[in-house]
Amino acid sequence: MRQVTGIAIMAWLAAIIFASSGCDVTPSDVNAARENVQKEQNETAQARAEGTQEVREKEQREKELRETAMRRENDATANQQLRGAEKETAEAQQRVNEKIAKEERETQKAKEEAERLAAELKAKEARDAYVKDVNTELDKVDARIEAMRDRLAKLEGVEHEKLSADIEVLKVRREAFADAIYGLKNEDVMKWEGKKPAVEQAKKDAQNDV
Repeated sequence: MRQVTGIAIMAWLAAIIFASSGCDVTPSDVNAARENVQKEQNETAQARAEGTQEVREKEQREKELRETAMRRENDATANQQLRGAEKETAEAQQRVNEKIAKEERETQKAKEEAERLAAELKAKEARDAYVKDVNTELDKVDARIEAMRDRLAKLEGVEHEKLSADIEVLKVRREAFADAIYGLKNEDVMKWEGKKPAVEQAKKDAQNDV
């Protein structure tokens, strides 16, 4: 039991280090965390069952010695054995309570970690879907710039200068749009929506006529 718990703690710490490294959470990470919760719950249940059995055995022994002491009212040995059994029962109960409390704390930590990873995965999936959409819009801006360059090759004079200036303006807007997307992608996955208004504004600017 002690060895398994140690492994669980190491896995939990590894998950924290992994998350702090800036790596994206995967479905496998969430599944592993949920499996760890189940394992910790099983260990808690086992500790409770084993502890209950241990205390019951101590209480049964104490009951038998109490009955003996009552029959032998003036028997010092019987009374001494009863006091020893009472002490053992109390100590066993304390040990069991501490062990169960420890297992419950580890289970709670595992639950919190699983919930955190699940929330991060959900946020990541939403962010990735959004980034895919805005990258599609960015591709449309690139195609627009390319079409304008094709038209530019066929123009001369004032019209050439005007379209050339429009292209430069659109290129600047396009870069601002790309930068906004990059900033959103590199934001903390749980805070990416805070960058969304800037991306939306940059997208609107890039889509507007110049």
